[in-house]
Amino acid sequence: MCDELTKLKDQDLLNDLFTTAIEGGVSSWADVTAYDYSSDDWYATIETENLEEDAEGLVVYRIDEQTILNGIKLFAGQERKNPGSEFCRMGCFSDVLISTNGEINLFDDYGYDVVGADMIVQLGLFNQVVYG
Repeated sequence: MCDELTKLKDQDLLNDLFTTAIEGGVSSWADVTAYDYSSDDWYATIETENLEEDAEGLVVYRIDEQTILNGIKLFAGQERKNPGSEFCRMGCFSDVLISTNGEINLFDDYGYDVVGADMIVQLGLFNQVVYG
């Protein structure tokens, strides 16, 4: 894992990634059914289509700090293993994920956007980016 992952103790960063995803990114593929960003145990629940083969109906997912942490760690690991992959090229659309020199850019001063925050949530929930 990337040494920068030690910065994951920054609760403001984690909460900001969470709110950016909930208020912008996930709305293209899910409906937010509950949302609390201001308490210590911040969370959201979303409802989206069931991704299992031949499954019908909607599924409810909970997004919380652990979801964000898992998503960041998965992205960092994938980017380091295969920086030229399609997955990582998708990340290039987000200022938060990859900087111009190809390094992970989650924690510098450039900020992040809804694309990056959404990718982090999808990785945290599904272990992959499902909605591109």
